[in-house]
Amino acid sequence: MTMNFSMSRIKEYLLFGWKTFKASPWLFIAVPLVLFAINLGIALIEGVLGFVFGKEKMELLIHIEGVITTILMGIAVITLYLKAHDSVATTELHDLWNPKPFWRYLGVCFLGSIPVILGLVLFIVPGIIIAIAFSFAGILVVEKGLGPIAALKESVRLTKGHRFELFKLGLAALVLNILGFCALLVGLFVTVPISQLAFIHAYRTISQNKAA
Repeated sequence: MTMNFSMSRIKEYLLFGWKTFKASPWLFIAVPLVLFAINLGIALIEGVLGFVFGKEKMELLIHIEGVITTILMGIAVITLYLKAHDSVATTELHDLWNPKPFWRYLGVCFLGSIPVILGLVLFIVPGIIIAIAFSFAGILVVEKGLGPIAALKESVRLTKGHRFELFKLGLAALVLNILGFCALLVGLFVTVPISQLAFIHAYRTISQNKAA
């Protein structure tokens, strides 16, 4: 009975992702293209600077830039997908720019990664469980403005009782994206947004149920 309920929820999450994607496909297809173009531009600049000043001298700067870019892009995707979940018709590409939570998001990534890595290295399964328990932390930082520790704690609270459900959602998304990869990679432009929207919908649904 619980299994059927959980599977119906996963179907609901993925179906929501598909319907939202279908409502504005070019927006979701444009997002990875824009992020790729930004990464490409940064890589070209790094290449020129490395050629002029030497790669060894630029190594630390390039590493710092990589961290900054990764954090900003993580925030960007969450920000846009949260808005698209609530109102895809009013969501635009400029919604990607949201640097305000940078330090809090950096903190939650750093603090959250330590126990996850330790769990994966030592026993694998605990690492997966911890990763699922912390999976809403980044969203909570971006949406609620929580600090790193508060976001991790709240994520643990929200995911409690739903971790196996989220694990199965992750597996379903993995299978979906493998199929997208097999479709000459082009399918990923569809399957990745659907997966991300499904996860945001899971976050919204679980958060609302906990609040109720």
